Amino acid sequence: MLQVIDNTRAGFLCPKCHQDMSNMEMLQIHFQNVHMKQSSTTVKGLFSLAKQKIKNVQDNFQNSNESSKIYAQYFSFNSNDSYSKKQCIGYARSHNTYFQIIRKDKHNQIFIHMRQLLLRIELLTNTNEHIPRNGNSKERRKYEQSIVAWMEDSVASICASCSKSFGLSRRKHHCRLDGLVICNQCSQFLSFSIARKISFY
Repeated sequence: MLQVIDNTRAGFLCPKCHQDMSNMEMLQIHFQNVHMKQSSTTVKGLFSLAKQKIKNVQDNFQNSNESSKIYAQYFSFNSNDSYSKKQCIGYARSHNTYFQIIRKDKHNQIFIHMRQLLLRIELLTNTNEHIPRNGNSKERRKYEQSIVAWMEDSVASICASCSKSFGLSRRKHHCRLDGLVICNQCSQFLSFSIARKISFY
């Protein structure tokens, strides 16, 4: 018997279709005859769908294995095969000799320039009776110009070191070691004692 209490149904109701069966035996017979057949077909459908999906996965795996056989000689997924596979080494060229030639030339240029600067410092700081002292500026200037040819003042419009233009606040000075015209900020004035120490090294 079906009783309805506040939209709630009570009795021997089928859990699938919610039909009221009057007693327990009728409910059991109804469920076995109607719903068990439907569930078996549903289960069969699920099994066939699962089989189909598994077969698709296996087919895809086999196809991928066939295409990867082309690259099998270069790549190995087996840890034991990694050392036995043939590796193709590309063209190699050593640039070491070229680098050594360039480095040697650069070192030679630096060494020659350093020796030249040290020789000039030695000549400028030499205390010989034939070399004019700093008190006689004209003769000293001629002597310094005989060691290094000075650049003309009219040619130099900017500092050779910082590239700033000369003016009233930035005056021109000749470098005694290379003869270039530089400004006061870029000039480094050395005393004779320090210059002599440098020349003896």
